[in-house]
Amino acid sequence: MTTWDRRDLPVLSAVAKKGAVEGGFLPLSRNGRILGLDLDDNETYLALLALRDAGYIDAEVTLTGGGATFTRFLVTGRGLRALGDWPLFSPLSPATLAALLERVADEAATDDEATAARSAARYVAGLAAETVRAALVAAGSRLLRQRIGL
Repeated sequence: MTTWDRRDLPVLSAVAKKGAVEGGFLPLSRNGRILGLDLDDNETYLALLALRDAGYIDAEVTLTGGGATFTRFLVTGRGLRALGDWPLFSPLSPATLAALLERVADEAATDDEATAARSAARYVAGLAAETVRAALVAAGSRLLRQRIGL
């Protein structure tokens, strides 16, 4: 088992579930209990430093006489992607957009909305990549111009 699997991923998962730790504050002397993990303070501290260095969390670390305190703590987009809780921003293709529309259909509030999203997914899946990109750029540009009053 790797350090990522044994230590770092469980710490990342725990802090994400805690909502970036209450108030963005994590005192090292209590973190094992706060996070509910079977890791000692030193291992949790090392995991948090590794996660910060890798860009999975953002936090300020203040060393104290008996340990350290992490403040202004948050899980970054990269950290959320590692947990599968944030979208991957891969190149947009008809298949990617169709998969997104299928996901929207799965979570639609009504059967009509789900049917419409699935129909759109089938349509988009058959388009050329350049057609999808051009349509999205045009729609995004129009929305942006409307929002800023152009």
